[in-house]
Amino acid sequence: MTSLPAAVLWDLDGTLIDTEPYWIACEYELVAQFGGTWTDDDAHSIVGFDLLDAAEIIRDRGGVRLEPQEIVERLLAGVRERIRAHMPWRPGAAELLAALNRTGVPTALVTMSWRAITEEVLRQLPAGSFQAVITGDMVENGKPHPEPYQRAAQELGVDPLSCVAIEDSPTGVRSAEAAGCVVVGVPNVVAIPAAPGRTLLDSLVGVTPEQLGDIVESTPPPLQDPTRPPRPPRPIAPSRDGRPPRVARERSREREQDAAAGSSRGVDVRAWMRGNGFFADRMRVLIAAAVALVLVLAGVWWFLLRGDDDKISYEPGPFNVHTWVFPSQLDRTIPGINTRASAFHQVSPFWFETTGATSIGEIDDPGYDPEEGRQFIANAKAAGVPLVASILDSSGKGTMAAILADATQRQAHIDTIVTFATSNGFEGIDLDYENFAFTDGSDTWETTRPNWVTFIQELSERFDAEGLILTVSVPPNFGDAAVDGDHDYWVYDYESIAPYVDAIRVMAYDYSILSGEPGPIAPIDWVERVIDGATELVGSPEKLVLGIPLYAYNWVTATTGTCPENAEGPISQTSWRVAELLTQRNPTPPVFDPTTGETSFTYQLEQTDGTTTCTQTRHVQYLDDQGIRLRMQMSVDKGMLGVALFAYGYEPNSIWQQIDTINAALTPPSTTTPG
Repeated sequence: MTSLPAAVLWDLDGTLIDTEPYWIACEYELVAQFGGTWTDDDAHSIVGFDLLDAAEIIRDRGGVRLEPQEIVERLLAGVRERIRAHMPWRPGAAELLAALNRTGVPTALVTMSWRAITEEVLRQLPAGSFQAVITGDMVENGKPHPEPYQRAAQELGVDPLSCVAIEDSPTGVRSAEAAGCVVVGVPNVVAIPAAPGRTLLDSLVGVTPEQLGDIVESTPPPLQDPTRPPRPPRPIAPSRDGRPPRVARERSREREQDAAAGSSRGVDVRAWMRGNGFFADRMRVLIAAAVALVLVLAGVWWFLLRGDDDKISYEPGPFNVHTWVFPSQLDRTIPGINTRASAFHQVSPFWFETTGATSIGEIDDPGYDPEEGRQFIANAKAAGVPLVASILDSSGKGTMAAILADATQRQAHIDTIVTFATSNGFEGIDLDYENFAFTDGSDTWETTRPNWVTFIQELSERFDAEGLILTVSVPPNFGDAAVDGDHDYWVYDYESIAPYVDAIRVMAYDYSILSGEPGPIAPIDWVERVIDGATELVGSPEKLVLGIPLYAYNWVTATTGTCPENAEGPISQTSWRVAELLTQRNPTPPVFDPTTGETSFTYQLEQTDGTTTCTQTRHVQYLDDQGIRLRMQMSVDKGMLGVALFAYGYEPNSIWQQIDTINAALTPPSTTTPG
């Protein structure tokens, strides 16, 4: 059992996320606007610098006729927009950060970026990922001065000597080493020279908190200050029962005793080495070789001998929560699934489609990164959460209906689904075949309906034999509860398919749609009728899962002036982007409507291309904390199986507390008798 570092202090740009290309691109764009020249060598020379210092260099070398403050603000705006579009994680960084959070190692973000950038990054991370944040606009002296790392350690209440600083640039390394930190360098854009007491890695892939603790243990204190005390004792990595083993506790006491005695042995060795150059060089080589051997053996132990001790314990609560995961939110959900796994009973990757009877594959979408999709699946499997992959029907109008009508093609399609599920190691499949409802036309439903039921029955028999979960995601089917104005999608025949499926996810949203007039997305009285109608059809709510929208719709309600051709029209937004909009645009205060159980607000947006300009009045409709909780509680009160969140990564952070609260309320009290 090894010790853990007292804290891990993360650089941001180029270390945690790969934003250096964003900064460099913005530098090139800005210099080009002023007719100057800028080279990769220029860009690389300021990597890791305080932004105001970097801005002065850009002004002088690039001929940018602006004050440093304005240069910084323009760069920040450009990088922030790129991060919003795509969060570029460095390999292994998200996994190591999540592991540190799980093991309770304090973490700090120490960056020369300003708060505007870090807030954008933090918004896309699980709450509490960092216990301290030090930005370039919070310190008087930026990197390579030691102040940023000294302040981070101070805010965490730890000694820099027992902290690991992870850096990608020589500038950041000098700052961390000057503060006394143990440095792990992961070069990115700029090479980091080797030096005594400095560990260089190609990437953070596979690195664990315990390995960082080993690096601290094997790195002597900085040589430049012989009066500096030895590294203070650090936390011991806990055993399965949460307590350090006996030997580790004894070694911890020995370290404390050495520290109390001043650890004069370490000072004597360093003094001897400084005075005996030839032998000292040989000694350093031997020490370096020994350290390398220790790290290699530690890596072998971690991969071969760890057994089940490091596996995440998947323990979902009684409140049954399903969720879809969309390609656009993989940057937010890849690191979070490890810490949020126990909140979910089913997680459905939403990037697989069928285009014919025997074809199922990943979607062809420029917004989907296949490597990110596979990384999410790997993380979810490691966390133990059941993966019930969604299959979208992208076969075109009438195609799937024709496949299900033909017994041979239907069986071929069933074989393809079963093979897809088993070969990918999924626990089940969620069928999202919406073409029947929204493409084929209601005049086909009478024919499609019985073929759909036969398909579900035959697929269920195969799934039962393979031990797979069968879930369907379908629009509302009200039965006799339908009223004028309801869109009743009876083609999906809840009543007939219910005996053969494990869950029916009811899409209780899009009462108002983005292409229509502004209005409620899922008014609470309508949601109740959706539930009641489905329950009446099925005969019981126990297989019904209530779909809850975590997105917002943003409509244009009025326009003055002439809008440019590329003006923004109605858009769909995530809940966290709505919170961002409230902060940045200062619109009218949001209003919660108890009749619909939804929240809305309006704001003004100016759109221009430099020639034509217009001002739009925009209306935003969404479910806030209260609206989400209302629907979750309704699913409990109605006796439903659970809820399905549309979608993971869209949610406000408060949703996790809501899930915890409902789980606590549904957990039976302990029957253990005291004493």
